[in-house]
Amino acid sequence: MEMPSARRNYERCDESTDSVKGMFILKKTNLQALLQEAIEKAKIVDHNEIEWKIEEESNRLAEKRFDVNHR
Repeated sequence: MEMPSARRNYERCDESTDSVKGMFILKKTNLQALLQEAIEKAKIVDHNEIEWKIEEESNRLAEKRFDVNHR
């Protein structure tokens, strides 16, 4: 894929980047496999535990911000 010359000059592309005279090499990525992996990782997350941690942190920050004193 070739970059327009104005953008190429703005980016100051040189030989150390993944470009050669304004040409970029695009790497093929299997998006379906990448998304499937993310879905599988999300399935093993304990959402109740995360929700509890978020609630506890929110309460802690609210108490600090509004200076709540417990009796």
